[in-house]
Amino acid sequence: MTPDDSWPAGYAPDDDLLHIAGPEPNYNESMYFHFADPSSGLGGFFRLASRPNEQNGERTVCLFFPGGEVVFAFAREQPEVGECFRGAGLEFRVCDPFSSHEVRFDGEVVVLSDPAAMLEPRSAFAHGRRTPLRVFLQFRAAGPPHFGSPAGDDFAAHHYEQQVEATGAVVVGDDEFIVRGGGIRDHSWGPRSWQSPWFYRWLHGSGPDMGFMIGYLGSREGKTRIDGFVRYGDLLEQVTGVELHTGSDADEFPDRIGLTISTAAGDLTVSGDVLAAIPLRNRRIVEGSESVTRIAECAVRWRLDDSAGTVLLGLAEYLDQLVGGVPAGELGNSA
Repeated sequence: MTPDDSWPAGYAPDDDLLHIAGPEPNYNESMYFHFADPSSGLGGFFRLASRPNEQNGERTVCLFFPGGEVVFAFAREQPEVGECFRGAGLEFRVCDPFSSHEVRFDGEVVVLSDPAAMLEPRSAFAHGRRTPLRVFLQFRAAGPPHFGSPAGDDFAAHHYEQQVEATGAVVVGDDEFIVRGGGIRDHSWGPRSWQSPWFYRWLHGSGPDMGFMIGYLGSREGKTRIDGFVRYGDLLEQVTGVELHTGSDADEFPDRIGLTISTAAGDLTVSGDVLAAIPLRNRRIVEGSESVTRIAECAVRWRLDDSAGTVLLGLAEYLDQLVGGVPAGELGNSA
């Protein structure tokens, strides 16, 4: 893809490839691919992260099934960086920068009939049913990349998202799913600390002709920042304002989401139903004490308030620092 006037200065097609690591101890480069198939109801995401200066990495595989089951796998392994990005059975390949990508996975996963079991991950992995998973998916650009992040220099300083079309096959045990749908991909590099944001909400939905992405971040000082776009065909409209309202279940995980998204083209009102959610966490020692970050990954069906009742499929990621066991977003600076 050839850069146009919408690309920030300094970005080029080679930025869709992997970068030379910076000197920061917590330097991170990660790629993420999400898909959702409206026919089968299957959706999910794949993420690889390299932390070369820590000689570590992360691999995440998460699939949401229409009946509420979730397939999950996580590994800490420093990925191989070369012709493709590969680690712990997961492989990302850039076929044509910003235009075409492939995702492959071959490995074992845990099937969680009750995803809330991941509140105690050691027990969930010990007692969950294990099954092989094979994936081959092709992702093609549905629009241009959107560059930017509201999170600041210590959390994905270099960052872009791009909505995509997804096709291929997913084989779970003896069951094969043919995938034809949409999604989003994400690429970031630079210092990353999961403990940097006080809380954030990352929301996206995709359909054949349109979609959206919202990044909403709150700071310890009570300030909020937003970023995002609404895609109409292959045109992106920059988000200028967001109203976000979240309904939560008894465990304070999202179950209903309301959005009003403002752009120069007008306002877009969207309501989201959480179809399935899995609680994850990140633990890290900060200034001598353990800091726990809670991350809720939610498969969402979005419905637009328009005459057609347009439906988009996507995901909501809710990140909160825990303060006395309470999510930071619930302490009065919430969306």
